[in-house]
Amino acid sequence: MKRIALITAIFLLLVSMTGCNEPPNPLIGQWQHAAEAESSPAQLIEFTPSTMRINDQVVTVVYQIRDNKVRVSASKMAIVYTFDNADSIHYEDEQYGTVRLTRIKP
Repeated sequence: MKRIALITAIFLLLVSMTGCNEPPNPLIGQWQHAAEAESSPAQLIEFTPSTMRINDQVVTVVYQIRDNKVRVSASKMAIVYTFDNADSIHYEDEQYGTVRLTRIKP
């Protein structure tokens, strides 16, 4: 019985440590279109650990973080955000071209 408890404890420890190695999501927070992106639609975008809110619409999303890019997937759609720096990102849009966003400071 003690052996099963020990194996269970080791397994739970390994599972929790695996989660610790995941990089923090740099998108978490609120973003708005940069001033120079006047041709793109004016939107406020907020990222939480499991959702993306664009104005008043909330969608459940999954994030994939790679280097300076974060892929945000919802259903069958995905957007890849590229970081210019910690407070500036951009993505490519078929209709508007390169769309730049800036972080809203709390």
